[in-house]
Amino acid sequence: MRKVAVLLMVAIVAVSGIAVLRAPVAHAQGGALALNEWVEGTLTADAFETTYTISVTAGDVILIEMYAKLGTYDLDPALKLSDSLGEQLDENDDTIGLGAVIVFEVPADGDYTILATRALGADGSSEGDYILRASQITPLAVGSTVEATIYADDAQSYPSVSVLKPEADGTWAINIAQDPGSDLYANFVLQGGKDDFGSPITLFDLDNTVGIRSGTLNVDLKGGEIYLLLITKGFLSFGFETTEIPVTVTIGEAAQ
Repeated sequence: MRKVAVLLMVAIVAVSGIAVLRAPVAHAQGGALALNEWVEGTLTADAFETTYTISVTAGDVILIEMYAKLGTYDLDPALKLSDSLGEQLDENDDTIGLGAVIVFEVPADGDYTILATRALGADGSSEGDYILRASQITPLAVGSTVEATIYADDAQSYPSVSVLKPEADGTWAINIAQDPGSDLYANFVLQGGKDDFGSPITLFDLDNTVGIRSGTLNVDLKGGEIYLLLITKGFLSFGFETTEIPVTVTIGEAAQ
């Protein structure tokens, strides 16, 4: 794990947000998947996996997200990604809560297969509805800003996932600001690389940010490596009095 220096500012640090999910475009139980559009599907005991195909170009950075249908908690999603020859490139389970996320830089033009399934596949037991999206994205760079909103109502929101991919080794300053309520606040996570078991390495995970309004994280990043910046509602955050809060994250170069 790389070194993380935390600079205390008005409060301590942390935070990130969530964005409103517009309705999925269709119920798509497999088949060709259009980029940048949410679809929904259902997994059952008898039909516990569904296959989608995306057509992408070498050099594209693709972010694949799969979550239980917003406001539901029955399904534990999992993802597998394979190339046109059937070789598995990646798999993921539980990057964000029970949500599954894969990000990859396309090695060659062609069709790639996404297997939307559940944790443990045939040996699993979870069932339910899910939402799925494959997006062609531009990684955040120095000077980028992410604006999001955390909602108290889980049925209105999904995690905000951004990608960082520095061109060279360096220390980036991740500047965070939120306007927390007494009961509603953000969870802020940065992941990059994988451990010996294939699980994402967490550089930091700041969950209990109640009372924290702003701060800066100076983080040592490796050039060419892909990092995930995850913004969700805090685990114990509920929002009886506050229904939504804005969050802003800006990326800069750390002062030398």
